[in-house]
Amino acid sequence: VPVRVALESRGIEAAAGRTRLNRILARVGFLSRSSQLGLRSAARAPRRSVATGLQIGIAVGVAFGFISLGATMLAVVDQSFDAEAGDIHVYDQGGRPLDRAAEEVIAATDGVAALHRIHYAALGFGDDTYGAWALGHDGAYEYDLVEGRWLAEGDTAVVVVGQALAAERDLAVGDVITVERFDDPALDVEVIGIDRVMVDDGKAFFVPLEPWLEAAGRSSSNAYWIDTASPEPEVVDPAAGAIDRALRDRGHSVRTELRYVERQATRSEATLILTFILLLGVPVLAIGMISLVNTLTINTLERTREFGVLRSIGARRRHLARMLRAEGMAIAALGWLLGVPIGYGIARLLIWLIGRAFEAEFPVVFPLWSLLPVLALTLLVAVLVIRVPLRRIARMSAGDALRYE
Repeated sequence: VPVRVALESRGIEAAAGRTRLNRILARVGFLSRSSQLGLRSAARAPRRSVATGLQIGIAVGVAFGFISLGATMLAVVDQSFDAEAGDIHVYDQGGRPLDRAAEEVIAATDGVAALHRIHYAALGFGDDTYGAWALGHDGAYEYDLVEGRWLAEGDTAVVVVGQALAAERDLAVGDVITVERFDDPALDVEVIGIDRVMVDDGKAFFVPLEPWLEAAGRSSSNAYWIDTASPEPEVVDPAAGAIDRALRDRGHSVRTELRYVERQATRSEATLILTFILLLGVPVLAIGMISLVNTLTINTLERTREFGVLRSIGARRRHLARMLRAEGMAIAALGWLLGVPIGYGIARLLIWLIGRAFEAEFPVVFPLWSLLPVLALTLLVAVLVIRVPLRRIARMSAGDALRYE
């Protein structure tokens, strides 16, 4: 009786090497023999392995989706900070206005390279009030237009609106709208552009500085964005302190903001949220790995006699454990591979939902740096969860395995 026929009569499949995939896997020479057998075992029931990998892929995809969401929000924060020029921001808190003399004091401070005049106010539109940024033409604000154009020299009764405000009020380039400023008469202005940057949650008006100040009867603005000779703290900190002291000595009430400090604080909060999301990925993956435990348990039951034969011809428990571990890792790696496109789709869905909530459009940031850490996490969780079927192999004797019905 041929050995193959005898083994098949005991319920052991002898199809190894008959399929193209199995022959390809047999050529993976960098693995040990037991690991090769485990890798090929994953291909013996391809539908079951793919179905299990798909379930793992959904869990991995959820992790990728939330990582992408966190990275996108972090990119939005960075864009908002980068849009505003200056290493130091000085804001008038009431009292003596920031006049031209105050501007000269700031410009004469050691370490100051340039300053930009900004005026913050409010505009009434419809039944609500929105922030208005009066800007000059010195490149203080790095806009990102969805459509239309930016403010230009000579503009008067025009505005650029944030994309969330445009979506909320159904505004488009070319619309003429009526806005109110304090107790002044209503003013008709033309919408000339829509800005994508999420300052004021994307609900800000941007207006030309000089016409705004002239209409308000002011000769000075209420804020300055100040560029220092270097963005390093050893230059920014002394300059900010000197500006604050000089202005207060002249009777001004101001608030001085160090932009690098604000950026670090905001990024720290966003990074903490991103880290928390990464930690949440562990239980999500563990839940997804339940299917892997079930699959390997079924495979172990179906191949019990096969394991008995292997034990009878010299295989040790550690060899069988290595086989099953390689099989589980292969299916987990397949799940990770399927999880990449699934995660991108989930990321687009999540960011679309967030965009709907903010009435804005956000570009999807899918960080490639997360691929390898998530792969490592997936394999690590797989190693932990397959300990259940491994214990069954560890307790199995060759005689019991051969007699298994």
